[in-house]
Amino acid sequence: AAPPAAPPAAPALAPAAVLAGVEAAEAAEPPYTFADANALESMEGVTIVKTVEQARRVLAVLESLPDAYHACDTEVADIDLSAVGPVGNGEVTCVSIYSGPDVDFGDGPGTALWIENDGESRGLLDEFKAWFEDPRYKKVWHNYGFDRHVMYNEGVDVQGFGGDTMHMARLWNTGRDKGGGGYSLEALTEDLLGRRKVPMKEIFGVAKLKKDGTPGSLKVVPPVRDLQFRPEHRRKWIKYSAYDAEGTWLLRDKLEGLLRQMSWEPVGRPQEEEHTMWDFYQMYYVPFGELLTDMERNGIHVEAETYLAEVQVTAEADRKKALRTFRDWAASVNPNGRFINPASSTQLQTFFFGGAKRHTKNPREAPEYLEAERIFETELDEELEAYLEEQEAREAAHEAELAASGGV
Repeated sequence: AAPPAAPPAAPALAPAAVLAGVEAAEAAEPPYTFADANALESMEGVTIVKTVEQARRVLAVLESLPDAYHACDTEVADIDLSAVGPVGNGEVTCVSIYSGPDVDFGDGPGTALWIENDGESRGLLDEFKAWFEDPRYKKVWHNYGFDRHVMYNEGVDVQGFGGDTMHMARLWNTGRDKGGGGYSLEALTEDLLGRRKVPMKEIFGVAKLKKDGTPGSLKVVPPVRDLQFRPEHRRKWIKYSAYDAEGTWLLRDKLEGLLRQMSWEPVGRPQEEEHTMWDFYQMYYVPFGELLTDMERNGIHVEAETYLAEVQVTAEADRKKALRTFRDWAASVNPNGRFINPASSTQLQTFFFGGAKRHTKNPREAPEYLEAERIFETELDEELEAYLEEQEAREAAHEAELAASGGV
């Protein structure tokens, strides 16, 4: 008889030493063994899905809700966003879905789905492929441009785009970038819902070890698979993932209300009809948001090894020519203009606007004027030295031409 098939290999985890210095809050979690990671079936506020049977049971509920908004969120391993983008990079280890406070997936109303897609449950996302690709079901995301791409990496082409809370927030308030809190899920849930999404580093951050092996002050987040499978992290990891989906759902609902309070007067439409920015969002932003992710996925083909190298040579030559033309003109205005550094905003300000009146916020204040003249130390780099030598050669050639023609 053939030997029994070996169970799927457990995901590789980082050395335990990396996890030294776990916060006291982590250590206070009820102790449970690694086997409990697979035995854990449900948690308060979360319906855990790890098997095909569980997937098909909750799918029946999802498929019965074509009019609901379903907030979705992914967690991804094997990706370094500082070096690469999500198109073609990263593996989805779990997906969270929250469909509203009245939806019951079997553990009572208002729970979030947490779908495992790694370890022994690797590939379970395939059971939800048809639902995610069905445009009848409205899925909502925060930063759709990331989640749609990583889902596509798993063979799931998400359709039924119901909105992106980041896009909605930008439409509601375009001034949050500069000192306004920004558009992260953390900032928006805190400002609009009063229930801040706690960042990963605060929950899972562990002290980075010094060279002598003692914990340092710098905190790092363990790899995603460590968070998902190590017993000391798993409960909080599931709650963290589900909390993101629930926060996105609540945020979408809040932002819809805010956009409905903002009037919109579309050009070419009857003015007697009332329109709001929510109408504008659905009419333009939703299809545009879908289009943007299509464009990102397709990309723009560029011949990097041949064409870009040729264009770089041309661009550098054009730049030198433009810089020479500018310095020639600047020298015609002021002989010292030939020494100007066009990359210095201070030098350019003095050259173009020296002596001009400054604009002040308070018109009652005494007027201020920019300095009419300033002295700058100029570094004689190779580019400037070459320009000066070329200018001297041109002047010498011009003088020789005049002398030959009998000019003065």
